[in-house]
Amino acid sequence: MDVFKFKNPVHPTRMDQGELINGLTSKLWIERYRDISDFEFIANAETLAHKLLPIGTLVSHTQTHEVMIVENHEIKENVGRETEVKITGRSFESFLENRIIGSNRVWPTTASATDEYTLVAATTWNQAVTMIKDHSDLAFVVDPNDAVQYVQAMANVSGAGGQEGRSIKRGNLYTRLIELLGVDQLGIKTIRPGVWSPLGSSSPNMVLLIHRGADLSQTVAFSYATGEIQSADYLWSNKKLKNAALVTGRWIETVVKDASVGYSRRMMQVDATDIDNAFPVAPTGQDRLNIIAAMGIRGQAALAAQKNVALVKSEAARNSTIYKHRIHYNVGDIVAVDGEYDEASTMRISEYVEVEDETGENGYPTLSVV
Repeated sequence: MDVFKFKNPVHPTRMDQGELINGLTSKLWIERYRDISDFEFIANAETLAHKLLPIGTLVSHTQTHEVMIVENHEIKENVGRETEVKITGRSFESFLENRIIGSNRVWPTTASATDEYTLVAATTWNQAVTMIKDHSDLAFVVDPNDAVQYVQAMANVSGAGGQEGRSIKRGNLYTRLIELLGVDQLGIKTIRPGVWSPLGSSSPNMVLLIHRGADLSQTVAFSYATGEIQSADYLWSNKKLKNAALVTGRWIETVVKDASVGYSRRMMQVDATDIDNAFPVAPTGQDRLNIIAAMGIRGQAALAAQKNVALVKSEAARNSTIYKHRIHYNVGDIVAVDGEYDEASTMRISEYVEVEDETGENGYPTLSVV
């Protein structure tokens, strides 16, 4: 794992200058599908690695397209032991925690202008791109100092999806973005410039990519019988499985249900106050019909997001699988998993862990329910 940093002195996010970092004795690099990725580097403090990687530095390594930010330096001195420095940080998209939903306006403002941030009806992936652009793209922000240069948000999700307008509550942009991506089980990752970039090799921009991963379940399989599954969690339960939803707004409520009756009817409650909250009185006519339709989509999505599964989570054996990360699959892809107890499932590569220390290099994926 050859770690390097980007070092453009004027525009840190313009990745046209780099430098390899030597002297690291331990490297841990974890990439995740939706949650923030992170890393940990350890070095002898005398190497001054923390000076080579000051807080705020953007780093990557030669086998990945991801970019992460140095956030912490930690040195603990112990008598009689070599003093080490630990350098940690998280993936680049974590900077979205430093933007507040709805802050893209002229300040100060009046109370009447502080309504929730709204998104027009569109697929969740296009709404996610809009959210990012509205709070960090120079072409969209009111205050140019809020812009992050050489960063472009886009989505590569194909297929149809539900479309509804949304009102997003105040909070940091990253948290609200992850909530939105959860509707359609989407992920986010950073792609540094290069021939692999969806923007083309000539673009200097990083990409914040909204993606779904590829369905490789017909071509990539991990099997317990062949020793490729190191550990797994199994759960057989319908304890929380629902088949009907009461969708409640500020003014309107509706029910989404299947054909189950009697004892088999299992209802959940879904909050949809954001859909009709902007109306000062109970909506009527076409507005009412549109709200009911949007609430129906919200309820169907909540029911579809449930899983009644047996194979919950598994971890592949380290370096013993025939399928290799970044060659046969990537984080976010869906693969087949043949577990113990005659259980088989399709699962998502939810994270990939890479470790390098004095014992050598190894890596392994974690697989989670789709």
